[in-house]
Amino acid sequence: MSAYEIMDLIASQLSIINEVWNFFLTIHMAIIGLLIIARQFVPGTMKAVIIVAYLGFLGVNYSAQADNYSQLEALYADAAMFAEREEMATGAQASGEVIRNYDLTEKARLLPLVYSFTATLTILCLFFINSIQGRKRGDRAGEGGAELL
Repeated sequence: MSAYEIMDLIASQLSIINEVWNFFLTIHMAIIGLLIIARQFVPGTMKAVIIVAYLGFLGVNYSAQADNYSQLEALYADAAMFAEREEMATGAQASGEVIRNYDLTEKARLLPLVYSFTATLTILCLFFINSIQGRKRGDRAGEGGAELL
């Protein structure tokens, strides 16, 4: 494999990491939207189903992101080998220098913290959805509050 192919794979892997983060954010924005627009009382069973589905998503997303970061770390190691052998062109050498200075272990170490914090916050919000919106058992859409347009 050439140095150019390694650099291309690194760019692809960074793009994949960005897509997984975008999906992570999109799901959280959808949950926040659910919290805002849900107008009727949400029973406990529905909360449980949403929380289980959310935890399933979070587990799969975390696993994918951890794999993405470990694969990127392996690609960085391959690029460092090419840089040490000085088989890269001038532009690739500059990219190799950036890669060596890019601390990937710090980002990978923060993954569990980010995922556990967002999971805790989201589950607490979902658990207390009725309290947040001020709904009581028997509330229905449009009764005693603003109607949906």
